[in-house]
Amino acid sequence: MLGRMKKLFVLPVIFSIALTALTVWSENTALQPAPRDAKWVERHEGFVAEAKKDGIEVLFLGDSITDGWRSRGKAVWEKEYALNRTGSAGIRAGVSR
Repeated sequence: MLGRMKKLFVLPVIFSIALTALTVWSENTALQPAPRDAKWVERHEGFVAEAKKDGIEVLFLGDSITDGWRSRGKAVWEKEYALNRTGSAGIRAGVSR
């Protein structure tokens, strides 16, 4: 009798956890593909081509801070990272999650 009661208690708990997980999954925008504008796609394709051509071993992905290594932070990038087969794929106004 006690075993049956445990099962009757456990099944609704498992169902509730599964339902909660599905709800969170569907509401998490980081898991949902979003359309990008043509300029973003062009930039992405440039990063892919660069990584394939130069044999990048370490790729830094990020937002405006990572993107800044190509302009304002270029001197630091060249001194500290460029010789180590690294690449930078940052996009301003991008969202990292």
